[in-house]
Amino acid sequence: MSAYTRTTAVDSAPSGDTVKQAVVDVDTDLTGIVAAYNVHDTATTSVHGFTGAKTGSGALVGATSPTITTPTLTGAVTASGATITGGNTVNQTILTPTLTGTVTASGATITGGANVNMTITTPAITGGTNVNQTITTPTITGGTSENMTITTPTITGGTITQSTLNGLTHTAATTGFTLAGGTTSKTLTVSADTTLDEAVSMSSKAPKASPVFTGDVTAPTQGETSPGSIRGTNKEIFKTASADSPLTAAQCAGTIVSNYGMTAADCTIDLPTAVEGLGFVCILPTVQAFFFKLHCPTAQADKIYLLGVAGSDDGNVGVASGYATGAAASFFTFKASDGGYDWFCIPLFGTWVAS
Repeated sequence: MSAYTRTTAVDSAPSGDTVKQAVVDVDTDLTGIVAAYNVHDTATTSVHGFTGAKTGSGALVGATSPTITTPTLTGAVTASGATITGGNTVNQTILTPTLTGTVTASGATITGGANVNMTITTPAITGGTNVNQTITTPTITGGTSENMTITTPTITGGTITQSTLNGLTHTAATTGFTLAGGTTSKTLTVSADTTLDEAVSMSSKAPKASPVFTGDVTAPTQGETSPGSIRGTNKEIFKTASADSPLTAAQCAGTIVSNYGMTAADCTIDLPTAVEGLGFVCILPTVQAFFFKLHCPTAQADKIYLLGVAGSDDGNVGVASGYATGAAASFFTFKASDGGYDWFCIPLFGTWVAS
């Protein structure tokens, strides 16, 4: 609205306007002032130095350091090089904004509102508090979110897609997943349920199939009685009297059974039940005027085959009184014709007989 200009002037000189004319002039200007005021009251553009169309209500706002209370911003909002501090940003709705430059929100609390499908490119976020925030069903696409620190967040629902984390690339497979990374990249592929424990380091475990060993390999103690141990060292077992009976299966697995130190009495030692894989050598270095026999108890239903001749289920194989020093025989188990296991004896030295 342009400035108002008077259209009349009262001539107050002695020879000037009459009283009536002066009243008419003043009335004319007053009518113009009222009309100008009404135009000002309804003006929407160019009022008192402001340009552009008027929006909203209340006091006019200048361009420098304005205070805007609970505005609604729609469309694109560009804040180039802006610094936003303090203020009240509760329950604001910002739709598809474009923010460029540095945005500083020091000590700000942002709650409520809708932040759906936002794209934030290379942001620098400093100050403020981001502790124990809840982000529900977010979709975060594009942009760079490197070196961000989020302390103990709670994220519920939604999908977080991130193929690389701290230089590691994780990929879901049809069965299992792969994890790759490192300065010299290495790949871990998990295709079956796997439990990793700390009791035994992975470096000490061999593959399940076709293991390849390099360097020195430490094997379990040989010749021991624990299941799964490697047997083969000829461990010597001493049986000196019938009271030392019976022999156990472990004592008959790749061992030497000796009568070293035998007492002056007949000696009968029971064999264990015949099972696959048992075998030992019996040697008699101590000579006594008594017999030494190996016996299959009736309850075991095993036989001793002496040079291929089957004995009875309660049979013995041994040497009689007067045997020579060093009498020896080999004993081992085998699968018999009835499907069970029996003992077989091959004399090595001396006279061995069945009874």
